[in-house]
Amino acid sequence: MSYYSFRLFEKIREYLDKETELSPFIIYCKITAFSIQSVIDRLFSRKPKSNTLNIGIIFNGGFGDQVISAQWVYAFLEKLNHEKCNYYATLMFPKINLGQMIVKDFPGEILVAKTNYRHKHRFDLLLSIDQFVKIINVNKQAIKIYAPFVSDSIEKCKIMNRQLLPISSARNQYQLMMLSLIKGWNRYDLLGLCGFCDFNRNSPTFYSIDKDEVSKTLSKYKLPELFITIHAGIGDFPVENKTKEEYVLLRANATKCISKNLGNEIVKELHRQIPSVPIIQIGDGTGHNFDGVDIQLSGKTSLKDSIDILYASKVHIGNDSGLIHVRHAFGKQSIVLYGPTSAKFLGYDTDFNFQASCAPCMWLTLDWNYICPKGKQSTECMNDLKVDKIVEIAKNEIECLSN
Repeated sequence: MSYYSFRLFEKIREYLDKETELSPFIIYCKITAFSIQSVIDRLFSRKPKSNTLNIGIIFNGGFGDQVISAQWVYAFLEKLNHEKCNYYATLMFPKINLGQMIVKDFPGEILVAKTNYRHKHRFDLLLSIDQFVKIINVNKQAIKIYAPFVSDSIEKCKIMNRQLLPISSARNQYQLMMLSLIKGWNRYDLLGLCGFCDFNRNSPTFYSIDKDEVSKTLSKYKLPELFITIHAGIGDFPVENKTKEEYVLLRANATKCISKNLGNEIVKELHRQIPSVPIIQIGDGTGHNFDGVDIQLSGKTSLKDSIDILYASKVHIGNDSGLIHVRHAFGKQSIVLYGPTSAKFLGYDTDFNFQASCAPCMWLTLDWNYICPKGKQSTECMNDLKVDKIVEIAKNEIECLSN
């Protein structure tokens, strides 16, 4: 698939996924304008660097998705270095500051840029990565000169793309998840199946952390050496035609977030069974604030500070979100509560995963993130999780550290 064809395909699918109310004529005009702009961009584009293999990788999805994707990218760049490939990699993110945080200290010569950087530049190998790796453009001549060892991987990836692209849109990702579960793949396995480097659920993880900065952050908030963190949040997700107040409420009550009642019960039971260990709530403030936490930092710190505190915590409890993926990239365990999302697809074998009894419904509907497909008023599946079992794991982990 050429770069232009891929962009056109994605743009058309974007209109279909949003179920836009625009008339066919308006959509036709928008697609025509988009096509003309794409051709102009292509004509005047230039390579980021001369006399090297120019690789572009586009990161998609939320913060957690990007952290997962970064694990594959790190492994791929390590392979290029091992093969002594002369390359220049441009890693493109929706938000450049988050990208810089995720890929700092990555190997080789890289540039971190915004996603629209790709419109003005030509790459010898342009990839897009989210649930799996997608090939957008390949310069066969450059591959032959600089990296002939990836030629077979490119063909393998193209075959996978033909199989998976039809079920990768917002309308069809439920099919992608179910296919993966039937095949026994999780997110990491799915990335590895697209070739380029050896990668699966057992691959080493990487996230650069400055321990001196961690110490400074702990001092900044006057935090003790031993504490438990808890997090409930979802970050941003696309919702149309909602006021700011409605949007805030939807995020707090998102179907995959720890509910207010469940969070309160967990905190209460932690205090009862481990009274000497303080509980700190972290995150961006999108979820509910739980009663009884010893230090409330949700919505009161930067993402960088939250990650430092996450690294220092002895036990972390959270729902499926970016922070549990960061903690996994540290090589640390979490206690993770899964409701509408699937622990088998998104989770890690090294974590303590609690899956709600209701079948995972993520991507089953376009609004699954904030409306239960069963029509329930609350996150019933999350409220089914057993608080005593969750706290038992936390208590055992604390006791192991004390011995």
